[in-house]
Amino acid sequence: LCPAILIFPGLFLFNSPVYKVAFPEKDPSAVHIKIDNPPPIIMVVFDEFPVISLMDEHRRIDPILYPNLAGLARDSYWFRNIASVSGSTTHAIPAILSGSYPHRHGMPTATEYPNTLFTLLGGSYHMRVYESDTMLCPDRLCGDKEGPEGVFKRMRSMLTDLSIVYLQMVMPEGFTSRLPGVTQVWKDFLGTSGKEDRRAKGSVSTHDRAELFMEFVESIRPTEKPSLYFLHIELPHVPWSYLPSGKTYGETRTGVPGLDIKKEMWGSDPWPVIQGYQRHLLQVGFVDKLLGVLTSKLKSLHLYDSSMIVITADHGCNFYPDKSRRGVVKGHRMDLLGVPLLIKAPNQKRGVVSDCKMESIDILPTMAHLLGITLPWPVDGRSVIGSLAIAKAKESGKNSASNTNNGLGYGYKSQYDSVKLKVAIFGSGRRHDGLFHISPYKEPAGTNLSQLTFPDDAKIDFDLIFPDFYDNVDPASSFVPARIVGVLRSGGTGEEKKALAVSVNGIVRALTRTYRTRDGLQKFSAVVPEGSFRKGKNEVDLFISSGRGEMSGGSVMLLEVAAKALPGTMPEQIVALDDISAVPESRSALEGHLDIARVENNQILLSGWAADVKNGQMPELIMIYVNSKLLYSAECNLERPDVSKAFSNPKLKKAGFKYHIPLSVLGDLPNSEVRVFALFKNGMQIELLYPKGYRWRRR
Repeated sequence: LCPAILIFPGLFLFNSPVYKVAFPEKDPSAVHIKIDNPPPIIMVVFDEFPVISLMDEHRRIDPILYPNLAGLARDSYWFRNIASVSGSTTHAIPAILSGSYPHRHGMPTATEYPNTLFTLLGGSYHMRVYESDTMLCPDRLCGDKEGPEGVFKRMRSMLTDLSIVYLQMVMPEGFTSRLPGVTQVWKDFLGTSGKEDRRAKGSVSTHDRAELFMEFVESIRPTEKPSLYFLHIELPHVPWSYLPSGKTYGETRTGVPGLDIKKEMWGSDPWPVIQGYQRHLLQVGFVDKLLGVLTSKLKSLHLYDSSMIVITADHGCNFYPDKSRRGVVKGHRMDLLGVPLLIKAPNQKRGVVSDCKMESIDILPTMAHLLGITLPWPVDGRSVIGSLAIAKAKESGKNSASNTNNGLGYGYKSQYDSVKLKVAIFGSGRRHDGLFHISPYKEPAGTNLSQLTFPDDAKIDFDLIFPDFYDNVDPASSFVPARIVGVLRSGGTGEEKKALAVSVNGIVRALTRTYRTRDGLQKFSAVVPEGSFRKGKNEVDLFISSGRGEMSGGSVMLLEVAAKALPGTMPEQIVALDDISAVPESRSALEGHLDIARVENNQILLSGWAADVKNGQMPELIMIYVNSKLLYSAECNLERPDVSKAFSNPKLKKAGFKYHIPLSVLGDLPNSEVRVFALFKNGMQIELLYPKGYRWRRR
């Protein structure tokens, strides 16, 4: 067996993709392309971020929970029906940056993907690039100006990295916390390259993700030469450790209850899954705060208006019992594949919401379109700016990574189902405190927890996992022990799950219940608001709750039902509605009028109303078509007391709509046909009546 000492390292190095990292080929060259008035470009790719997490019941970005993202959307193109081509970061990021389907077995390196955003702009832009998990920006553009290192240095670096990986694998978990992380970059885990510019390529420690984001923001400054600022950051990716304020909580090394992180599978108990979802949404709140820091910095430098800003993510994730957290779940594919995409064009003044179907490979061509340039190499994607029409789902080519996932496709209906489920569990339009008011039972979810009281005999004995956290709390520090974890003492090995109320300093702050560990103990966990704590010593108590409802309702039952199959709520026509001539029409009690249609300030103003006047119901969507292709869809957003009075029905007060659409997205308006429809919940769709002399309708 002695030859194995040489054979196995040799196979590892020379007969695997590691060779391309250890011995990279010559860096691809930058393209010299002319851009008229090149703007600063700021692009942030978040990680494990489903667009569903942002949406309220109207499929808008929740303006209460996520005000900064909602504010950016008001100035941007918001594409809310974009699907990532892969659920894997190392495939999804190359697809975003190259505009083409990823290589099935390729490495995310510059030599594998020589044609990317970085090489496109490298000849005319200064690069400030922070990569995690990929090495797509060539060294000569983004860091190593001195050329490749010698063989000896590369071998020494590789052996050092292998030693760290080995120790991560064989050492007990408690000891590995002091080792450098090996999941954030591909090599140089010690970060000892010694080159300042390498920090901008991901070699900076990313254990503190907030620090990494702030370093990225601080790197932005006005420059003579136009600059590209790019960041891929592992937020709101696990570990979930941030509150919306940015304070960290709890202990991240204890794992996620209910989740087998190695297999990426949720367990059968739905309550830990819901708690994981809660922690994810709290961390999304922190992402929104960071975005606010970014936009504030741009505005303070007077760069916001002139910049192109692109916000997106590589993929999403799932929250269903007995399902994969990082695989396509049947009936809920957009949980994993649906991602946010906001593109603010330079000097764009008003936002556009688009439901056009697109994939992540369309991002780079769309950016190039807005910059007024033509990509100098062929790509699989296409720009969706201009017509903003719903395009037929593209046939996946032989190189499409999506072929491995049964075509993946698009999930407009499934996305809406998942949004409704999320809203049913967590609500919407509330402060972040509302995310703490979840319950495993039907009652008393939704009540004011601080008003709940329990007798002393309802107290239960337990041991906190981290009792020292509560001995000397400083609420002003960057850490608060908001995640409370413990083990029941009495009855701890029983089979029955116990409903619990968690009290901090005499006030109930969370409802939870126990879950079973592999060793048979009953543990519990709960995240409480940071305002629960006072300076100094804090008292944590646990009470047996009645658990009224006993699994007959509440968020746990909702998730159990959803894991099996949610009933369809959106009409099928909206999934693939390309030909409006095929839409059934029925007036009956459905009425709608386009009252105003005019051009003002380089925008087209469309205003009117629609409703089921008999039943007092609003339409699900107002849909605007240009030349038989869907341009824009949105909910009613204007009060119309005149309509309510005319039909003697107060429910019709919210039947109005008023939209401003940039003329630039309408093409040749005088020669275009603009038609407006109202889509109702029962699947019926009517065309609105137009004002006399309406010009944008062919006769």
